[in-house]
This record gives sequence, C-alpha cells and structure tokens, in this order.
Amino acid sequence: MSTTIETTYRKFLESINLQKWDSLQSIVSSPTINLNGETVPVPEGIKSVFFETLQDLTIEIITVDEEAGRLGAILSSSKGADNNRTEHHHLIWISKEQGGIITALAYISSSSSSPIPFPISSPAAPSKPPLLLLSKPTLQETYKSYINSINARTMTSRLSEFCHDTVTHNSNPYSLSEYRGLMESAQKAVPDICFGVDVLVVDEMRQRVAVRIEFEGTPVPGERLGDGDGGWEGTGRAVRFYEYVTYQFRDGKIDTVWSIVDWDTYRRQLDG
Repeated sequence: MSTTIETTYRKFLESINLQKWDSLQSIVSSPTINLNGETVPVPEGIKSVFFETLQDLTIEIITVDEEAGRLGAILSSSKGADNNRTEHHHLIWISKEQGGIITALAYISSSSSSPIPFPISSPAAPSKPPLLLLSKPTLQETYKSYINSINARTMTSRLSEFCHDTVTHNSNPYSLSEYRGLMESAQKAVPDICFGVDVLVVDEMRQRVAVRIEFEGTPVPGERLGDGDGGWEGTGRAVRFYEYVTYQFRDGKIDTVWSIVDWDTYRRQLDG
C-alpha cells in the first residue's frame, strides 16, 4: 500500500516533536529542502529556521490533495516557559516519484505576524447532511472565480455567489458586507493590488481549499493597511507579499476562513 502524503506529513511532525532530527533525512529531500523559497540543509536548516524552540506541534486543520502531491495544514504549538499557543500555516509539496518525500515547505507563523485567537474554531459537524458537495474541479473553479471577482471589483454584485450570508473569519463572524470590507480595505490602500493564486490545495473529501495568495501592488501615501495600531501608511513603493488561507466550503459556498498575512514582509518593503 502506498504512503499517503498526509501520513508522510504526520511523520515529519512527529520527528520534530520528538526531536529526532536524523529521521528527517528519510522524509524530506536530502540533503537540502526548499523552505520558503530558500534552499536550506537538512536537518540543520529546519531546526534553526523554524522548529527548534517549538514544542507540541498539533494539527488543527488539514487540507490534502493526494493527486497534486500538496498539503495545507494549520498547526498550533507551544513556545517558551509560558506555553502560549502559536499558530502556523504550512503548505507542503511532496514528490510521489521520489518515494513520498517532502520536497518543499512554505510556512508562516503568527509568532511573527498577526495572532489568531485560540482555540482555533474547527468546523462544527453538520447537523444535517449537506445540500451540495462540490467536486474537486468545481471547488477549484469556484475558488478561482471568487478571486477573479475580487480582482475585477465585482464583489458587491457577485460575492453572494461564493459566500454564505455570514462568514466566520479567524473565529469572528462577519456579515457579507463586512467580509467584503476586508478585501475593499486592501484595494483602497493599494489601488492596483492584484490577488494571485500562487499555490492551491483542493480537498474534495473535506470540501476545503488551502491557498497561498500572492499580493502585488503599490500602497499609496495617506492610506493605511495591516494589523495592529491601524496598520502602516503607504510610501509609494511597490510590494509583493503573501497570505496563507484555508477556506471551508459548506453547501457549495465559503463558510469559514482561517488566514495569516505576512505583514512583516509588507512592512519591510514599505521602507525599501
């Protein structure tokens, strides 16, 4: 029986939790791995870049596309003596041709970006059978149409095609107009912003999509964008940064969203 990418990923996390660093050699593409676009040695790079000070990595939400060899996961972990929980979003590339090893890992951590309230609100079990389950191709096309609507500035008339009347975003319920406002605030601060689907993981069984969105544009002076203290004012410098998002679909529409934006990269690029 072939090893699933979810099994491989769980072995990867187990090796980190148990600090069995040598066993990572058989799970990732030795002797290096692509980590957030940079080539780092295994296991030293994994230890030093992200995992060495973390404990008890736990999968909260997982999205798997076996066919594409990709996986998205939201993890929580404890860090330091106070044992506070921190959230991490992972996107994993796995090569089946090479025996199911991990070839690339993209991640972002709320320890360096905006924190998300805990406990993470996992999808509640439906009280009745779903009225509609989307096939993998339809999930993918629906999500891309949703992004196209954002870029075309047609959300006012079209967002209800893709989202329920209430969308839970990072544990907070938003009306459709409030949820639309999250995207419109970015478009106001960065008038030429483009939402690009950089990496997409589609899980038909779980009716879930995990994605890394690439933002490109030029924040204008006088407008602010970002978390904390009202965000950061634009400087007229072009930026490119990412958001890691997982969407839960219910009856064919977006119901729940978990998101971390790489505000650190955004802020650094504003200053040049």
